[in-house]
Amino acid sequence: MPPVIITIGLRAADFFKLHVIMDEETRVIILATPSDRYCHDSKPLWNYFLPELEGLSKVFGFKISYVSADSAYTSNRAYKEVRERLNAMPGIKPCKGEGSSEVEPYGCLLEDAWSAVVSSVF
Repeated sequence: MPPVIITIGLRAADFFKLHVIMDEETRVIILATPSDRYCHDSKPLWNYFLPELEGLSKVFGFKISYVSADSAYTSNRAYKEVRERLNAMPGIKPCKGEGSSEVEPYGCLLEDAWSAVVSSVF
């Protein structure tokens, strides 16, 4: 007799995401937090990662040089807070099709900076 598989309350599209902060040089995961499919990718950045990184850098006295992220984190707020709270360069990939006006104050970091960050990691 074949096994019977019963799924209750889950649809095929339900999933969880794991957001991580890692040291790109050592590849060690420093912070991680899960979210469900209804949570926007930027929420862990504001609610968890920025405050924790800010605290860790002060307590342990290390310098965060840059923060790289995909286009889900693109916003003026992200660029500004990474610069101001962490004193780091935001290497956040811009969204395709978005005008540069949305990220005007930090627009100099867009495509070229993202390409440089990606090529240095891989």
